[in-house]
Amino acid sequence: SARKCWLEGLDLAMKNNYLEIQAAANTSLGNSYGRAKQYVKAIPYYKNTIVLAKNKYNYHYLSASYSLGEVLYDLKQYHEAEIILVPALKMAQTLNIRTNILDGYSTLAATYRAAGKYERALDCLDSIIVLKDTLLNIEKATAINQMEIKYKTAEKDKQIAQNQLLIAQQENKISKKNTWIGSIAGGLLLLSLVFIYRQRFQTTQIRSLQQENKIEVLKAIVRGSDEERSRIARELHDGIGGILSASIMIFRSLKHENKEINKMPAYNEGMKMLQEMGDEMRKAAHNLMPEAILKQNLTEALNTYCNHVREAASLQLDFQSYGSFDNLSQEYKFNIYRIVQELLKNITQHANAKHALVQLMINEHILTVTVEDDGIGFNKDEIKGGLGLHNLQTRVSSLDGRYTLESGKGKGTSVFIEFDLIHLTANGTV
Repeated sequence: SARKCWLEGLDLAMKNNYLEIQAAANTSLGNSYGRAKQYVKAIPYYKNTIVLAKNKYNYHYLSASYSLGEVLYDLKQYHEAEIILVPALKMAQTLNIRTNILDGYSTLAATYRAAGKYERALDCLDSIIVLKDTLLNIEKATAINQMEIKYKTAEKDKQIAQNQLLIAQQENKISKKNTWIGSIAGGLLLLSLVFIYRQRFQTTQIRSLQQENKIEVLKAIVRGSDEERSRIARELHDGIGGILSASIMIFRSLKHENKEINKMPAYNEGMKMLQEMGDEMRKAAHNLMPEAILKQNLTEALNTYCNHVREAASLQLDFQSYGSFDNLSQEYKFNIYRIVQELLKNITQHANAKHALVQLMINEHILTVTVEDDGIGFNKDEIKGGLGLHNLQTRVSSLDGRYTLESGKGKGTSVFIEFDLIHLTANGTV
């Protein structure tokens, strides 16, 4: 029954020249025969997908290549499986899709072992260990960064509590003073009106000061978090990155001392691994303190980041922007960039979504940010507020903005954020 539906879909896709849907239908048909262990029937469909998707639809290409490699492995056609799996693994490495890299190495290791190529099988297993260690080190660095941010946030919360206590004491003094003045001037209508006006004016000032103080404290929290990110990024780039660069230089110098070393697989593999580690280090440093917002305008920087997310997470992500953002200050642009980055990180890590939308719009003095996805959603009443939502709320509040979050289990998630830019400075920047 499933094959009948897929064949009908394939026929419609071919009539309308929908190449991506053709690729998906061919992969599904191949999987249906593969699960039924009818491997010979599955092979043509996987090959069709590879031809249709190569250099166009990376997700379908990799999925079909790995499935075809497994089918050929089950048929004991180990050489043919190697021919399919090696280029697929190289593409996964180029796109830095870590899950597919691990799957590729695992299937290749089994293929080499079954074919009696034990040295190559061992190389694949070594690469799996190194890649897992790299992922573990990145996760540790991220955990340490989050713990430091929590500590900084707790310290700022204490500072806010102290400021609120001082304000309460000031209000108490003002209240006593007003009572004393009122008792003296209670019989005089004119003085009573003056007193009422003065009291209202002072209350307004206090509320204004409270709001300004709260915003300044939140800005300090955000600024401290960004400075900490910058510090960790510099340590990754200048410290560990410097050591890696020195190691690569030492490896390269061995070529001059031993002309035959280029023929040694262990030397070439070691050089390749060092270079990959350097690339991963630079990517981690860039995510902590991206240079895109400094070199591009806000729209270009967000579009570039969305392209990275689209390729790395296999997510159909639509980015839209309306209006000019040139009058925004660099700090304001950076905070908007971080807000979108935080929301997309939540989608890729938790939502299990296939489609997402990022929309940025400025109309007169109103700036809005909308981020939606069709993922699994969640019950807002069951969420106590994790670090991601806390960081989002802190950044929005530091810009004197407001946001709404709508979600439900199986209904996706929608976040709408609004900023009032009426408070433009004299030079025209926010």
